[in-house]
Amino acid sequence: MLREFAVPVTGLKEGRHKFEFEIEDTFFDHFTETEIHKGLLHAVVQVDKGNGFLEMEIGIAGTVEVICDRCLEPFRLPVDCTNRLYVRFGERSYEQTDEVVVLATGENELNMSQYFYEFIHLALPYSKVHSLVPGGICDKSMLARLRSVEVDRKSAKVTDPRWDQLRKLI
Repeated sequence: MLREFAVPVTGLKEGRHKFEFEIEDTFFDHFTETEIHKGLLHAVVQVDKGNGFLEMEIGIAGTVEVICDRCLEPFRLPVDCTNRLYVRFGERSYEQTDEVVVLATGENELNMSQYFYEFIHLALPYSKVHSLVPGGICDKSMLARLRSVEVDRKSAKVTDPRWDQLRKLI
């Protein structure tokens, strides 16, 4: 999957190596459960190769298009994150922890696409609203509609018949 995001692990000499990747809209098409459908990001992977292990520092910066949690309009949100990934070699490939990956000795490369995807999503704020972006303003017509619904709900007296029965006991 997404072979253009692979980092070669065999043939690297011990020392520091740098790999750069461009993450565009088509990248997010490969992930079905994503809240991001558009983005333009630059990823830099610094690899320190030692004897039997790799230490990776992954920096990702750019913008992604997300939906505002308040007004439901799309907007561009800046993303800037740095993460670490440690790779060691073993008999089979598996993820030992969130930061440690064991790669089978015969593997030639490590595909970074899933890691990029996860790091980008982890860098998103819990609440995504226009006010996070300088000059960002929510859709005024949607905010007005939300306010009118809120007022209608406050003015309508809604009671739960179960509570009404309990109140009679007091």
